[in-house]
Parts: sequence; C-alpha cells; structure tokens
Amino acid sequence: MMLFVMSTFAQKKAERSAETDTQALVEKYNLSNAQEAKVLKIQQRKYKNESQIASLESTDIDTYLKKRGTNEEQNKFSILRILNEDQKKQFKQDERDLRVKRGTLSHKMQKQGASPIEIKKALLEVE
Repeated sequence: MMLFVMSTFAQKKAERSAETDTQALVEKYNLSNAQEAKVLKIQQRKYKNESQIASLESTDIDTYLKKRGTNEEQNKFSILRILNEDQKKQFKQDERDLRVKRGTLSHKMQKQGASPIEIKKALLEVE
C-alpha cells in the first residue's frame, strides 16, 4: 500500500511538473493549442522516464547521468519537431545560450577541482 501511495504521489508530482514546464514553454514560444497538447505529452513522458531512472542516482550514478542526459536530448528533439520556423529559431538560440551557461559552469567547476561526476550532475540542473 505504501509503495502505491508513493508511486501515485510521484506521478502527480511529475504531472504538475510537466504541466508547469509546458506552460512555461507555451508562454516562451507562443505555442498554439495543438502544440501545447503535444508538448504536454512530451513533458509527461520526460518526467515518467526520469521517475523510472531515479533509483539509479544512488546505485549507479554513471548510468543515471547517461540516461538523464539522453532523456533531456530526446525531449529537446521531440519539442523541436513540433515548432514552426520562428519558434525553432528562438529554441535554437535558447539552446546556444544554455550551452554557453553550461560551458561557463563546467570551466568554473573544473578550476575549483570538482570531480567529473559532480560537474555532470551540475550541468544537468542548469536551465
């Protein structure tokens, strides 16, 4: 019973997060209703995948980071496919800006002597 309650709670949290992320993208890229529905499904899949790999964070951090990175990439490409040309231009610019932020953080953490795993974890949190 406790596992079911925790699973239901995690699922509801993922749905709220998917809805929140979708609304942010609707506002940022001025998505149509059809695009919004597709993005919500993409975000729900993203959070479902994240919840399925969450246990790896404490048992196999390398696999967890690889799967989380793959999930993020798949999510980006799925969203990119449904955008119109103007939205794609903005999305790609946002991705370039994100790469710069991540590059700056990575360089800073390397100078501070952070481990590669610490750096990878931190980079996945940058948005």
